[in-house]
Amino acid sequence: MQIIAGLYKNHRLSCPPGNLTRPTSAKLRESIFNSCSYLVEGCHFLDLFAGSGAMGLEALSRGAVHASFVEINRLAARFIKENICKLKVEKQSEMICGSALLWIEKLSRAGRKFEIIFADPPYQTFDPQAKDKRLYSEQIIMAVDHCHLLGENGMLIVEEDSRHPPKVTPNHLKLIKSRQFGHSLVHFYTK
Repeated sequence: MQIIAGLYKNHRLSCPPGNLTRPTSAKLRESIFNSCSYLVEGCHFLDLFAGSGAMGLEALSRGAVHASFVEINRLAARFIKENICKLKVEKQSEMICGSALLWIEKLSRAGRKFEIIFADPPYQTFDPQAKDKRLYSEQIIMAVDHCHLLGENGMLIVEEDSRHPPKVTPNHLKLIKSRQFGHSLVHFYTK
């Protein structure tokens, strides 16, 4: 896996072995960044369920000023830190090892705002700490909606299994488009 555009184009990224993470393909990353390119320059980017950190690092490569990475798996978090160091973007990065749902609330309470939030939660997996057992994607959409983490004109991008689309209607976020790529479905929400 490698960065596909910008300052760090073609830099290789390390990934956890096996199927611990599901890296977003280069084609899908390119499509996602084309859809939000007008927001990337100078943005604060939140990469939830970060895996290898490819999305946040791609954002930094394309001009984001800061990327926060949230990943609950310690091994994956170690690979993200390695990739951050490899690109020498430690001052522009924040690695958080913990639950995405918990950190959405913590970041909100700290008054943080992000122009772009990307979430690629595990397909058909539930958070044992969550009060209900909806799909992770539904939980993330509603948590971001409730916590007001998006800055003005910000965008929430959620990648999920196309066979199980979310069935939630957020109060403060508007679905502007959805695109399907094989078994992946990507939703774009704005305030």
